[in-house]
Amino acid sequence: MNDAEENKPRILIVDDIVVNLKLLRQILRDDFLISFAPGGVRALEVVALQKPDLILLDIMMPDMDGISVCRHLRENPETAAIPVIFISANEEAMADIAACGGGGPVDCIVKPVNAGVLLTKIKQFLG
Repeated sequence: MNDAEENKPRILIVDDIVVNLKLLRQILRDDFLISFAPGGVRALEVVALQKPDLILLDIMMPDMDGISVCRHLRENPETAAIPVIFISANEEAMADIAACGGGGPVDCIVKPVNAGVLLTKIKQFLG
């Protein structure tokens, strides 16, 4: 990895659908270092190892839903400050964000993801 890549922000994409992972990677690959997790349990493992600068987190996953992952992140002082953006195809699921209380995600995006909206939101939270 060269110096320019070392300085790129790290983003963890968590989604159980491979097509979504590929789409998000395609949008983000030029400006960010990308890691993937196919579910919530693996996401927590990756976060412990890599400490991403931001997490794109699907809400509905089979092993551990995004809300539970977000709660685990917020309960750990080492990961509590990592911005989390929920992504979901189900607009009604976005109402579940309220279940996270004040320690939940910083924002949410509805699928299908608009590349411009996604990049704007990421840049907003990474400063």
